[in-house]
Formats: sequence, structure tokens, C-alpha cells
Amino acid sequence: MSIPQPAGPGKSKPRRRFCGAAAGAQKEVPLPDLALAGEVLGEVLPNATLEELATRTGAQDQRKRKLTCVVFFWLMVLAVGPGGPISLAKIISFLVVAYAMSGREVAEATVSREAVSDNLSWRPGQFFKAVLNHLLAAYAALVGTTAPTLDLDWCAR
Repeated sequence: MSIPQPAGPGKSKPRRRFCGAAAGAQKEVPLPDLALAGEVLGEVLPNATLEELATRTGAQDQRKRKLTCVVFFWLMVLAVGPGGPISLAKIISFLVVAYAMSGREVAEATVSREAVSDNLSWRPGQFFKAVLNHLLAAYAALVGTTAPTLDLDWCAR
């Protein structure tokens, strides 16, 4: 059984979700300077600092492979954010940016879902707590106040 569709002048047109810009009104949006962003983040949180914090918290690399502690840190920073639950396949989509943030060659940015899963299971949460406390101390030194430290219960697991 089918429901008859209205015909004639009362029939509505399908709505367009986005209206196109008038001819000549389109603006070109400049791309951000990723090299500058990498330099700024490299000064605030250099790879050597991330590696030192990983060593101090037991999250250091046993072998220098594709998913080092630095790449893993940037991968998690990019993947864990607004938007709800995320799958391993979606996490891997952030890998190219994580490689660029860590200063490694983007051409070698391939890793399996199993490697990400293994890193999620054995890298301790204290690593991220130590990085956050380092950033708070750096900010406090910049502003000229005493640095607060976080005591996060979930990192003790």
C-alpha cells in the first residue's frame, strides 16, 4: 500500500541544506601555517620533554617503532575530544597529524589498529598526568604564580 503524493501547486520543493554563495562572493580562506604551529608547540612541549616524562612515568618506548610515546601522545590529544565515542579506525585517521606534530616524516605514518590498541592498554595514564602538570608549571612560570598540581584518581589505576 502506498500513500499518494500531493500534486499540483501545493507541492513543496525539497529544501537545500546550504545556500550557495553568489557569483564573485566566494572568499578564499588561507590555510594555517602548520610549520609555525609545530614550532610553537615544539617550544611549549618539546619531544625531549615528552620522552623524559614518559621515562619518569614508565611509559617509555621499549623499542623505537612507528608508534613512539611522542606520536602516541599527540594521537591521543587529537583523538580524545568532543564528539563522543571514537573507534580505533577513527583514531588512526589522526595519525598523519600526530606524525607531523612529533616532527617525524608523514610519509611513514602507517600503523595497525592492533598497535594503537596495545598502546592504549599498556601505556600508563600517569604519563598524561605528568604532561599536564608540566604544562601547568610552565604556565605558572610564565604568569609568575605558583603552579597547581593535579591529583587525578583515575591515573592511579
